[in-house]
Amino acid sequence: MNSIKKFWKTKIRVLLPEWLKQTLSFVGNGFQKSRIFSTTDRNEFLTKIMQLSDNEHVENCSPDAILRSDSQPPARVWWSKQKDWKAKDVTPLRYERLSKFIMEKFAPYLQPDYIVCDMACACGDFSFLIADKVKQIEAFDLSEGMINTAKNIAKRKNINNIAFMSADAVQIKLEENKYDAFLMLGLLTCIDDPHIDGIVKKIHLSMKQKAKLIIKDSLTLKNNTEYVYNYNTRYSAYYHTQKDYISFFENNGFRLIDMIVLEHNLSMSCIFEKQ
Repeated sequence: MNSIKKFWKTKIRVLLPEWLKQTLSFVGNGFQKSRIFSTTDRNEFLTKIMQLSDNEHVENCSPDAILRSDSQPPARVWWSKQKDWKAKDVTPLRYERLSKFIMEKFAPYLQPDYIVCDMACACGDFSFLIADKVKQIEAFDLSEGMINTAKNIAKRKNINNIAFMSADAVQIKLEENKYDAFLMLGLLTCIDDPHIDGIVKKIHLSMKQKAKLIIKDSLTLKNNTEYVYNYNTRYSAYYHTQKDYISFFENNGFRLIDMIVLEHNLSMSCIFEKQ
């Protein structure tokens, strides 16, 4: 058994991409079952996070402090450490369906003179997908590591119309009436409810009239937001209900014009128009 573990750590694990190293926990001849904490009670979730003695990024924080934009809640910490997270590697079927939805339903709205924003761009998968259809893309992500990876990919592919920049979606200031189209694929799964309204309002102001916004997130089938924490990977997520998810945008000046369920009713993508 020890020789198997040693072989895994020294010979095989080093060859895996960063996202897979952090996702998989290998023990002996199998995989360790993930230890997941899940609740629809937000206060219970915040209390549980505070009780994790080995969680240095929330130690000595109050529940209110955990939610401040300058604090370090688990979702922010986890994503800030990613360097090579690509949707097509992590969730290939979902990536394939989302890419098809983008090209068939969102891309037809794009024009060669458009300036587009991609918020939470990760390693740039979806920016690269539409880069040849627009003039300029400004792509932001919390992780400097993933931004550097995206820049390297762009250089290798000789794609010169994407500006990749590191930024926090909660804190970033966007120029008003600038963008002809907007992508935000996966961000709200990482954002707690108190910050969502401000982010959506900020995006609305940054977009031109009638501009299109495409979003994608994992959701819950429960009646309220589901708060999840993985003890093994320290990954946390906020899975909103479909009703709340759409309301975040319809209540802030957007009109739903198209949508698709990507996987098992738990992941969906929507296209909105700024009103």
